[in-house]
Amino acid sequence: MIKEHVNGFENVGATLNQFKNFQRDIKCFIHEKDGQLFIDRFKSMAENRSDFFFDYDVDSDGSLRRAIWADGLARRNYEVFGDALSFDPTYSTNKYSMVFTPFTGVDNHKRTITFCGALIANEDFESFNWVFDKFLNAMGGKEPEYIITDQDPAIIKSVGHIFKRSRHRFCMWHIMNKVPVKFGGSSSDLKEFVRKLNDITWDVEIGAVDFDCRWMEIMNEHDVGKGDWFEECFSIRKQWVMAHCRDLRMGSLMRTTQRSESSNSFFKKFEHKSGTLVEFWLRFERTSDMRCNCTLFERKGIPCRHIIWLCTCHGIDEIPSSLLARRWMKEQVCDIGESVQELESISSKNLDGRQIETTKLWAEIHETVTLVQRGDLTNVIELCENLKKFREDHKSCNEKVTKEQEFESLLGCKVISEISIMPPKKSKNKGSGKRMLSSKNVVVAVASKPKRLCKNCKQLAHHDKRNCPFPFVED
Repeated sequence: MIKEHVNGFENVGATLNQFKNFQRDIKCFIHEKDGQLFIDRFKSMAENRSDFFFDYDVDSDGSLRRAIWADGLARRNYEVFGDALSFDPTYSTNKYSMVFTPFTGVDNHKRTITFCGALIANEDFESFNWVFDKFLNAMGGKEPEYIITDQDPAIIKSVGHIFKRSRHRFCMWHIMNKVPVKFGGSSSDLKEFVRKLNDITWDVEIGAVDFDCRWMEIMNEHDVGKGDWFEECFSIRKQWVMAHCRDLRMGSLMRTTQRSESSNSFFKKFEHKSGTLVEFWLRFERTSDMRCNCTLFERKGIPCRHIIWLCTCHGIDEIPSSLLARRWMKEQVCDIGESVQELESISSKNLDGRQIETTKLWAEIHETVTLVQRGDLTNVIELCENLKKFREDHKSCNEKVTKEQEFESLLGCKVISEISIMPPKKSKNKGSGKRMLSSKNVVVAVASKPKRLCKNCKQLAHHDKRNCPFPFVED
């Protein structure tokens, strides 16, 4: 990544081993201070941004077990787009096996947005209660019209306990994905059975009465649905079938936890099982910025700030018509309050002078480099020589920065001698291990393997002489 940024390995300024050594040193520096640094980072952000919310909880030994956070933009988004909420935990986010639980929604452009994030050590009723309660506190007590989750018993119980005025829906995809496994008929009937069920469950036009009648017809036709899993699904149909949720706004837009799944999948690309909490937060901040800014124009047809910055550098005062998609040229549907730029300007007022001036310096450097690139090569050489001369003149004036000061600058908070919050204990959650494969997944996995010649039955198959299903034949 750094090689691409600086146009070549020779310009990186460090070897792979040096990067590994730096990672080793920073992990040693964090060590038992991980929980304390993680929360201190939140405290620092709350001091600089009045609209930043966070809370945490420790166990009897002082080890961090729960944390939740939401910035100002996320909270403003929830005020407008918080009528529909998706909640789906993910796993293996750090070396403590804590569960990352994002609260996800959809904005007016059908784009996935994250309202809030949380880390919990255990997936139990108490933990989900704590997370949901703090989430409502962060959002001013406003409950969503409906919340969609999977069928985890602890989540179901907690949603009913905390969200008194919200309707709880189950993920349609999770339920329909189990149909082939639960169907007890022949494989020839399975395809037709699944097709008929999909036709009525995913239909946004069918009425509730028609759905009930057609469901019973399908069950009777294939002789299923009596005292089994299908009967249970039918009994809770008002919590997952589209025909019984047509009165819900956004109901047809969010029928599954796909929004949470896609959000989880995105964040997992930047998480590591051996990572610390501090590393998790640095990656979370970075990926949040990337979601807002990178490939926005390619995905949605909306010019991102990188395009705006490029236009500014080239002296272009108006956005070219080629970068404007007509479908978005209308007034914004909802006013979410202060824009991102306004929020950034508010937070920048609370930064110290060194940070502000450093930001200005980087802007000047970018503009200067862009300027000299347009001219002759001599301009580039002259700029490099001037920078080298400035660096040599001021090298002796600067005090030597210790490694600890470098780490504090990177982590964004100072290290204190007394630790009051210990790192989380290693969690053992039901979903953090290896997932058990269903019979359908087993068949698919076996079919994907190449066949080999069995020396007993002399056939190309997925078995050998030791586990051949045919009678043993002596050589």
